[in-house]
Amino acid sequence: MFPWTSDDGFSVKDYRHIAPELGQWSDIAALAGDFNLMFDFVINHISQQSRWFQGYLHGEPRYQHYFISADPDDDYHLVTRPRALPCLRHSSVKRGKPYISGRHSAPIRSI
Repeated sequence: MFPWTSDDGFSVKDYRHIAPELGQWSDIAALAGDFNLMFDFVINHISQQSRWFQGYLHGEPRYQHYFISADPDDDYHLVTRPRALPCLRHSSVKRGKPYISGRHSAPIRSI
């Protein structure tokens, strides 16, 4: 329902907007007038292109606690992933550790 960039919709670009091909918030409101609605809200992933993640990478204080950086020397052998991809990836960040958990999308910390 939200605009996304990859990962079959799990890499949400903006949680405040509806994907243009699905309509607008007014369309959701109209549906809610006739139906009980339920949503699968993917809060633990976000697109690398999102304003939040780009703000994190550029060191904007507002976004620094939204994401989790990690130490690649820590032991991750018990982490189970649905894909055969590395658990961490290197990112260029202005502050903090340059390794972020995730591959196509970035996991976010509960806020």
